[in-house]
Amino acid sequence: MTEPPWSVDGWESIFVGKDGDLFHNMIDMIDIYRVGPYVSLFFNDQDSYQIRYVQLPVVRTALELSLLSDLGRDSTSSSIPLPRLRESVSKQLDRVITEIADQIRAQIPEINENTRTRIAEISAHRTNIFGRIFPILMDEMTEEVYLDGPNTSIYFDHQKMGRCRTSSTYDETEVPRIVTFLRSESNLHLDRSNPSLKMDLVLFGSVLRLSASVPPL
Repeated sequence: MTEPPWSVDGWESIFVGKDGDLFHNMIDMIDIYRVGPYVSLFFNDQDSYQIRYVQLPVVRTALELSLLSDLGRDSTSSSIPLPRLRESVSKQLDRVITEIADQIRAQIPEINENTRTRIAEISAHRTNIFGRIFPILMDEMTEEVYLDGPNTSIYFDHQKMGRCRTSSTYDETEVPRIVTFLRSESNLHLDRSNPSLKMDLVLFGSVLRLSASVPPL
């Protein structure tokens, strides 16, 4: 009897939770691949001409998923030190990954290094205001990412898929954090007197070109 494809080398198992409904419409899935500690999935959308994009963290067991959730709650407390003065976002992420990995090692020493690093990386990404789009930014196939305003879906251009939309948004309370982040990283103003900003950001070994505008533009 021929073995199913997921039982042979080259396939990875991912735990999505017992109540997940992601795979109810598998017939609409057109591509899936690994991007760092995430999996990117692309679906045909019956209601629009755009491709629907979903990303999942690579967690393989219920224990890993629970640990990731617990670390997310911990990151809102004082257990994760505040960013240091003039620390680049890349260095900040590396530092937080190390700190979270050390925390995991202390709590659950049985977890191996690869798993510990993967979970720490995902958790560290979530401490950054742009963390929810890091899987998109890490993808070499991504061309441009767009955010039109608060409570609007983030979408992006993909070299193979074209225009893709996500279910991720930023609300009115998060937009000021984005503005603060851009000001800090660029050392430029972004306000009503200087309503547009363009900057380069080194992240994940690549140079990202960022452009932002605020009212009255």
